[in-house]
Amino acid sequence: MPRILADLCDRVDELALLLEQNTSLRRPSEWMDIDELRDYLPGHNARCTIYQWIRYDGFPYYQNAKSYYFRREEVDQWLIQKGRHL
Repeated sequence: MPRILADLCDRVDELALLLEQNTSLRRPSEWMDIDELRDYLPGHNARCTIYQWIRYDGFPYYQNAKSYYFRREEVDQWLIQKGRHL
């Protein structure tokens, strides 16, 4: 009986470790590309709308060559500042 109990405890520990690893994989990244941003935004806005926000409304972005990147925290702050809902 003690051997079975020890085996069960080991298996529970393994499952707890797997669960912890799985939830950390689902944690959202700090950075998003334009498609991830569109999925993240409440209205799933069109690319052209986002480009207009960048050009005219001070939408926070970073650019590497021709690609745009966005920090989740800055996007949230901008949305709150502009009165748009998350």
